[in-house]
Amino acid sequence: MGRLYRLSAELQTHGVRADPVARYPTALGACIAMKSFPFTNCSPPVAGDASRRVEVLFFATTASDRVALHLGRNGKATG
Repeated sequence: MGRLYRLSAELQTHGVRADPVARYPTALGACIAMKSFPFTNCSPPVAGDASRRVEVLFFATTASDRVALHLGRNGKATG
């Protein structure tokens, strides 16, 4: 706990599209986060047809946690 970590992944998307009418919280395409993250924290989202390396820096707030891969974080998405 209290240490700085970097979570990174290579995301490959095909036709990813977040719900365009979603309001706060805004729906995102594909992204990574930790299970303990609040809904406002995650890697930069990836949409459309792309292959991109994403990363997020964070300080551990729990002794154990889980990596979360999202399609449609905070709402709906397709792809």
